[in-house]
Amino acid sequence: MAASSRTSRLFSKFRLKKFELPEKYKGGRIEKMYDYLYTMYNDYKMVAIECKDDMRGNPFKTACYLTGVAGLVTLIKTNPDEQSFRDGLLRNKLELLLIGEPIRNPKSDEFAQNALRLYDHEKIRRFNLGVASVIYHADHSKHVDLYEARCEPLKRKWLDYKDSVIDVGIFGRWIWLHETMKDFDINPNE
Repeated sequence: MAASSRTSRLFSKFRLKKFELPEKYKGGRIEKMYDYLYTMYNDYKMVAIECKDDMRGNPFKTACYLTGVAGLVTLIKTNPDEQSFRDGLLRNKLELLLIGEPIRNPKSDEFAQNALRLYDHEKIRRFNLGVASVIYHADHSKHVDLYEARCEPLKRKWLDYKDSVIDVGIFGRWIWLHETMKDFDINPNE
């Protein structure tokens, strides 16, 4: 009860007083719109008051919800795009070119070569999941206008794309792009 009175005192500063409309506006659209907006304001004010009371009543639950929301916002804000994948791929390829072929890791080199070849053929696509991104290779270029490329029944199903996933991006970085460059200057065959 005490929390409710403190909250109502807090929100009393934000009280919107209902004023009287001039006679010429009464009964028309303007009065209806004003009544609607005033009702909306009061509803949202009451929701804010109740949320504040609930937050004080259950601090652990509130902390869990706020942590989840903060994590979700962070995932959305740091979701990498296709340009960051291409930039990282080119940066990795340039680092690979700086070392000699005999000591270059074949796994790192093969990943970079395949991805760049797919970029040359314009077969790289990005699927945005909101909190993460998936880079995969398509069967055809964006500019191909063959029947096979446009016909829906002939296209691959979503479950068939698991073999064509190149990389997954989350928290602002691409996982496989980073993993393939570990020990890129060590050739295990040498």
